[in-house]
Amino acid sequence: MVTILIALVSIYFLYILYIGTKNQYYIGMVLLSTYFTFILSAFGLPHGKIAIVYLLYSYVFFLLIYNKVNIHFNKETVNLILLFTLFQIFYIINGYLISPAAGYKYFNSKIILSLAQIYVPTIIILLINNIKEGELKFIKYFIFNTTILFGIWILIIFIPQRNLILEGNFFARLSMGSANPNWIARFMSIGFLILFSKDVVPKRKILKFFLLIFILFSMILTGSKIVIFFTLPMAMIYAISLAYKDKDTKKIMPGLLSFVGIIVVLTVIFFAIFNAEAIGRRFGLKSRTVGIRLANYYVTLKDFFSRGNYFLGNGVGSTSQIVSFSYDIRWYPHNIFIEILYELGLAGLILYFLPLIYGFYRSISKRKNWVFFVLVLYFLFAQTSGDITGNNYIPIFLALFFIYHNYSRNVYKKDKKVK
Repeated sequence: MVTILIALVSIYFLYILYIGTKNQYYIGMVLLSTYFTFILSAFGLPHGKIAIVYLLYSYVFFLLIYNKVNIHFNKETVNLILLFTLFQIFYIINGYLISPAAGYKYFNSKIILSLAQIYVPTIIILLINNIKEGELKFIKYFIFNTTILFGIWILIIFIPQRNLILEGNFFARLSMGSANPNWIARFMSIGFLILFSKDVVPKRKILKFFLLIFILFSMILTGSKIVIFFTLPMAMIYAISLAYKDKDTKKIMPGLLSFVGIIVVLTVIFFAIFNAEAIGRRFGLKSRTVGIRLANYYVTLKDFFSRGNYFLGNGVGSTSQIVSFSYDIRWYPHNIFIEILYELGLAGLILYFLPLIYGFYRSISKRKNWVFFVLVLYFLFAQTSGDITGNNYIPIFLALFFIYHNYSRNVYKKDKKVK
């Protein structure tokens, strides 16, 4: 059955590439290509993921050249590109000139992935600088439909071993292939958020209610706390914002009651079928994972202040040595800002934030859509999981939000002229 699902996901991805090519959704194809490393991990592919992603980037470049796409820059886009480039140059120079980890496995991985998963896709999106009408819906459909397929996949894994999982004293986290359960929960969280949009799912409320429970149940089976502490609150805020945007405040209370109803139903289901102690150990704030995270923060900050390299930090990849006493082992504090402060210092932290603040400042307006809420959600994820390369969607979705803002502003100006 899993093999059939892998085949379905593969066929669906090829179909999405066909639709993107046909409609010239270049930004959409770049964004979806970044998710391919995660999808290939779910397939269990051990090597070659980055090469395949670069192949997809090259395909987009080929289409841009073949279709003679004109690239139009404005001052704001150029400034944002320069700011991202400045950070990337600083990141590489810091790594090779300052870091004691230079040449080691984790260091090499961070340098390569910072280019492949952060800088290149972000810059391509900004270079294209034009999002087509319907392209955001194209992205939404891919994420949402893939979330449904992943939810089915997780349930297929769960059903055969349900007795062992349900009766266990510890909550067994479910995953697909070699994919990190947190990364599965992150991806599905975006699909869960998108479910509140009006133009993705059928209008029947009972079907929407069922899909919400289905996706939420599947996400919780991954055992990721971000679902409880980040995804659910952000989804509720997004739903309320949509009601205010439509000037339909009468829907807010029924919507909140429905949302609370979903949580209550799932809570009852989980405590009825799972070992209550196992749930507490996995999702409680006193769990072992929370203790480890807090210890990571404390140890990293303590070491940072004891070394005294405040301005330039201790070098790319140097966090791995704090606990493992080796530069070859992939270890990080699971907080992107503490990691950047330790490795790149105050200079690196400022340079990382500059493009984010500039892009956000130039984009924030009343036209906040699901991309804005996804960006905030990824920002929250970065506080408790992943290193800088694992939190690549902060700059990527910032670039997407920035381009969407420019598109919306241009459409607004055209509409105003017509009137």
